[in-house]
Amino acid sequence: MNTKILNKLGGRIKELRKEQNLTQEILAEKLNVHQTYIGKPETGKSNPSFMLIYRMSKVLKVNLHEFFKFDG
Repeated sequence: MNTKILNKLGGRIKELRKEQNLTQEILAEKLNVHQTYIGKPETGKSNPSFMLIYRMSKVLKVNLHEFFKFDG
């Protein structure tokens, strides 16, 4: 598992979440998942499923292209 990519993805999730003025708790509630399920990907400690990323992109109001806009 490439931790560098997971850390960058996690940073992007956090950035997008903060742009929408959402806490981890509120994002988790909107996604119907536990709060720790948001915290782990944000810190690069887990690899979120594509379906979770897709759902996050909808809640965070960005398309998938924008969601993955970070240097690999």
